[in-house]
Amino acid sequence: MMEISVKSVSKDVKEIKESIEVLKDMTGRHEVDINILKRRPV
Repeated sequence: MMEISVKSVSKDVKEIKESIEVLKDMTGRHEVDINILKRRPV
């Protein structure tokens, strides 16, 4: 049961990462990277 859940989460994360890459290409990588850095606590 746990193994199935882990595989499902792993698949979801992979899809999310692919979506983020597409968004980075669309909006410009630098702009996305800057916004990610802005959100990180110092």
